[in-house]
Amino acid sequence: MFNSIKILKYTITPEELAQAFLREYFGEEKAVYPLNPFEMLKKVGVPFSFRNFEKYEGVYLQVDNDGPAVVGINANRPITRQRFTAAHELCHHIKDAGQDISCLIAGKKNKIERYAEDFAAAILMPINELIHQVKRFDENGYVSFESVLRIANYFGVSFESCLYRIAYRLHKIEGDTSAVKLKKRIAAFKPKIKCQQLGLNDLKLYEQLFDTNAVSLFFEPTEFAKRKFQTEYIFNDSRLEGVDVDKEMVSEIVTDLKLKKQESEYCNFTNKNVIEVAGLTAVYNEVFQMSRNREISVFDTLDLHRTLYCYAPYPEGTGHFRNTNNIVSEAKFETVDKDDIFYEFVLIDEKVKKLLEDSEKISTSEYIERVLDIHYKLTTIHPFADGNGRISRAFLNLLFLKNNIPPIFFTDNNKNEYKNALKEIDTKNNKDTFYEIAFRRIIEANSKLMKFII
Repeated sequence: MFNSIKILKYTITPEELAQAFLREYFGEEKAVYPLNPFEMLKKVGVPFSFRNFEKYEGVYLQVDNDGPAVVGINANRPITRQRFTAAHELCHHIKDAGQDISCLIAGKKNKIERYAEDFAAAILMPINELIHQVKRFDENGYVSFESVLRIANYFGVSFESCLYRIAYRLHKIEGDTSAVKLKKRIAAFKPKIKCQQLGLNDLKLYEQLFDTNAVSLFFEPTEFAKRKFQTEYIFNDSRLEGVDVDKEMVSEIVTDLKLKKQESEYCNFTNKNVIEVAGLTAVYNEVFQMSRNREISVFDTLDLHRTLYCYAPYPEGTGHFRNTNNIVSEAKFETVDKDDIFYEFVLIDEKVKKLLEDSEKISTSEYIERVLDIHYKLTTIHPFADGNGRISRAFLNLLFLKNNIPPIFFTDNNKNEYKNALKEIDTKNNKDTFYEIAFRRIIEANSKLMKFII
């Protein structure tokens, strides 16, 4: 596949190379937008992974023309940029085999990089389809910035890249389109805010990525990954719940409990912060074991709740549903009546069992979204007197691990994003924002927990 393209690659423009690739890629099939550059990498035999690069958008590595290639993509960039990087690295694979290429975030681009940038734009926004979309939104020979936003959403690209292509390739943007002026016009338009106002989002792009089922997106619970996750998660989740701890202390507790178990000095501490960190460490020891060794039920949260307080001076009252009614102060709902908790758990347990039965038949993205629905439902039931957030997130990660999906955590920087997304479901019944956030956190966790070549 794609042999004819390799013959042409030295003599044609980026636009022509992109068109040749798409003709061979789709054959007689009709293209469905947005196109999937991650699937394209997979089809040409190039594995990709998400990495925490500081200076690079992406990296393409290949020892020689016939050797295996691998691509690294910046985990910290928006999905539209990650898609563009995937298409950019695809160009390097087609055209620049045998060269190790690092694509800088900023700085002057050489001829090879400019070619790959133009190729990426042409792959994701094929010119004929772009012309067709522009005609749909044409107003007196031009398209408005708002229309560009809708066209960008259709192609799964950033507003800026779509605007530049329409402005400079099709000359369909009215007014001054010099580089300096266009940047100022973009800033004044505020595309991110406008996207929210129009109800546009990138959920489909994340679903498309995860449904590629790239090997690098699956989680392997090595000892390194488990220890790394426990330290990062327990530190951040404890902070999320207002527990005052530092990462060094968490690392020390996790390591000591791992090595000494019940003989650890932290089993006998009276400091509340230490007790809660030690308890959450024990919860995740149990979560990793449960994900591999047996079937899962939502009633397992009772055992996890008991474990969370296993080092507390008086743990006898744990592992039971609350016996009072309450209101979650930061939410816009009343929790389930205490007498209805057991019945609600039975209903959730049916969903958990059905999810696990369907896990091999449904897409990865659907599995993730159904897990998130279960997690949200648990937050509304609020089954315990205390520890609900930690236990509901632990159960979420248990279901992720069961299907080899990286477990996630929320940091001080994005905890409000998580809480606001839950509120948006409460008040607007809009789950898309919560789904998007979770997909981003999975990519982030994957990049931190897994060891790759690059």
